[in-house]
Amino acid sequence: MLSRDKRIPRTILTTEGNQSFVRYRLFAVSNEEYPESEAICKRMFGGTSIYPMDIYMGIEKLPFKVTVDAALRIARYGATSTSYMEAVSRLKESFGYSLSDNQVREITDYIGDIILADDIRQKEERLASYHPKEERIARRGRRPKDGFVLYCEVDGAMFNTRRSKEETEALRKAGKSNWMENKLGVVFRSDELTETGEKDADGNVILRLGRREYVGTTHGVEEFRKRLVSTMLKNGMKDASAIVLISDGAPWIRRTREQYFPNAVQILDLFHLKENVMKFAQYLCGNDKSKYYPWWKAACKLLEEGKWRDLLNQSDVAEYKNDKDTPAGVPNLYQYIWNNRDI
Repeated sequence: MLSRDKRIPRTILTTEGNQSFVRYRLFAVSNEEYPESEAICKRMFGGTSIYPMDIYMGIEKLPFKVTVDAALRIARYGATSTSYMEAVSRLKESFGYSLSDNQVREITDYIGDIILADDIRQKEERLASYHPKEERIARRGRRPKDGFVLYCEVDGAMFNTRRSKEETEALRKAGKSNWMENKLGVVFRSDELTETGEKDADGNVILRLGRREYVGTTHGVEEFRKRLVSTMLKNGMKDASAIVLISDGAPWIRRTREQYFPNAVQILDLFHLKENVMKFAQYLCGNDKSKYYPWWKAACKLLEEGKWRDLLNQSDVAEYKNDKDTPAGVPNLYQYIWNNRDI
C-alpha cells in the first residue's frame, strides 16, 4: 500500500535555466493486509518512497539534477573549451547557468563515458562483420571514377606524461620512459572536398575539406588498428571505389594496410619523404650545408619525377643496400625508399 506524504520541492536545470516545482511523495506501508508493500516498492523503484510526478515526467533518475538536453549542452562546452573554468564562463554568458568547474567536469565525464561505451560497442559490431579477404575480392574491378575515394592519413606523435620526479626516477630504473606515443589517424572522403576558387603559390587549386573524423589512442598498435578500421567502416569503406592510405612509410603502418585493407593504395607523403632525405643528406655530407643542400634538392627532384630507381643507383646511396648501419635518427635511405617502392 502507498500512503501520500507531504509536498517536496525540487529544482532541476533545463535548457531554459533552473525550473522549480513541488510534488507529492508517496511511501510504502506494509501491514497485515499488504505485508509486501515495502519489499515490492524497493524492488520496483529502488526505495520505499516514490515521486509519481517525477516518474510521469521521466526525471526520477536524472543525474546531477540536469535534464538530458541541458547535460549535453554542458558536456559540449566542457569538451570544447580550453578549461572547465572557461566552460563555466561561456555557459554563464550564453545561457545564464550558474555552475562550478567541478560540476561541468563531472557532467562532461559522465556524458563522455556514455559516448565512449557506445563507440566501443559500435566498433566491435563493425569489426565483427568485416572480413578483409572477402572485401578484397568484392572490390575487384572498381575504379575511383565509379564513386568516392576514402582517404586515411596515419602517423604517431610522442608526448611527455609529466610524472613526478619520484615516478620518473622509478621508470628510469625500470628501463622505461615518461614518453608515450599517441597513434593518430584522420579519415575523410573525396566527396567532402570542394574547390575554394583560390590557388597556391605553385598554381594548384586549393581545396577545402568538409567533414572528417579523427581517431587516436595510446593503447598500442593493435587497438589503434581496430579503431582506425572501425572509423573507416563508419565512413563508408565498404562502398568506396578506392581506399588511399597516406603515411610516412613506417613498417607498422604498412603492416596495418596488409592486415586490414590490403587492396588500399598507400602513398608515401612527400613531407616525410623529403624530411628523411634531408637527414640522410646531412649525414652523408658531414652536415656541410654547401654540400648537403644541393644533394638534397637533386634527390628530391628525382623522387618527385618518379625516378626513385635513379636515386638508389647512385653509389653513395647504393652502398646502403645491404642494411649498412646509419647513426640513430638517420634513416637508411636505400632501405627506406626500397621498402616503400610499391606505395
